[in-house]
Amino acid sequence: MATVLTRHDPAVIQMSAALQALAKASTISEVKAIRDTAEAAEIYAKRRQLGEEAENLAYKIKILALAKLGELLKAAKAAGALNEGAAKTGGPGRGHKPGSTSAPRFRDPRPTLASLKIDKKTSSLAQQLASLPTKTRDAIADKEQMLSRALERARTCRHPSDAGDDIREVKKELTSEWARAFTHIVNAKDVQEQLADLHAHFKHRDRAATARLIVAEAHKVCRR
Repeated sequence: MATVLTRHDPAVIQMSAALQALAKASTISEVKAIRDTAEAAEIYAKRRQLGEEAENLAYKIKILALAKLGELLKAAKAAGALNEGAAKTGGPGRGHKPGSTSAPRFRDPRPTLASLKIDKKTSSLAQQLASLPTKTRDAIADKEQMLSRALERARTCRHPSDAGDDIREVKKELTSEWARAFTHIVNAKDVQEQLADLHAHFKHRDRAATARLIVAEAHKVCRR
């Protein structure tokens, strides 16, 4: 009887629907919402003593959603679609006082982790989980392996040759940062406004110094 009642509990029914929704989810916000729901359901199942079946289902969805979240975050970073720096509201033509000695900042419309309501710890854990083989992730979701031990094993078992892959990936990312940063400028009007503000700010300097400073500001955008 307890099992029947558990399967008809609203939280368990919600988790069954969440598992199906997770397979269709394609955005960071959608996957994060499912992960948050599963985490809340896991806590609820423990407090209501719904049994291991309900707790394990919620935990499984939480882990699978966290892994998918990590995949999406990694993909967003690789595509340059995520602003990894602190959110800045100032920029050329906005919040920059005439005569100020500080260089104007470029506006960056890309979302940050904060705007997505994802803390750095969750982001790091999700991406580490996403880096594990699918078989290992499934074993963690089914509680056949402990998450902490699997991540520790992955860190200590890396082959020395992996360092070369890391270096090549970093070089590839650095060489494409400039192009990626400017693909997120909204439109031509924004470009014109930014150039006009930069010209007004740096017009008292010689052309070579102006060029160097503008390039430096662009690189700051790339490093966010």
